[in-house]
Amino acid sequence: MLEDLGTVGRPESERESHSETVGRTASGDVGNPISVESFSERLGDSQLLRFQIWFLRDSYMIWASDQGEMSQGSNPRAFESLAIAFPPRPGSSTSGQPAASSRILAVSKAEPSETIARHLARRLNVPVYASIQVSSEDLTTRQLIEQRLLRAILRHSRS
Repeated sequence: MLEDLGTVGRPESERESHSETVGRTASGDVGNPISVESFSERLGDSQLLRFQIWFLRDSYMIWASDQGEMSQGSNPRAFESLAIAFPPRPGSSTSGQPAASSRILAVSKAEPSETIARHLARRLNVPVYASIQVSSEDLTTRQLIEQRLLRAILRHSRS
């Protein structure tokens, strides 16, 4: 089960999380804002997962890893894999089908990036880019990561 990092006895406002909006034009006006949310959570008692979600205009880009921060030089696994998925078009003959997906970057065949991107694209009905680097590839871990990402995306879209 995923637990927020350091949340025991702490209100949600004090949990490790960071959000920002980027995309200002030269005049200082917000052009195409991109909102970024970063947070960390523990999976069980040992595995620390770090997440970043880029809330783009008409899509999402997500990154998750159990290998450290995603910043220049600190994570050799950053974007080791990258997948994209597109939801079926509403009202088309493919609307009952799974989301179309493809791996853009891949180091192995058994990667959760494409599966998570496909599930989230179908559920959210928008394109989803996903880069998931976790050492555990079991179904339970993938489902917990997917649920946590979905919860963060839905919370952000309501605010």
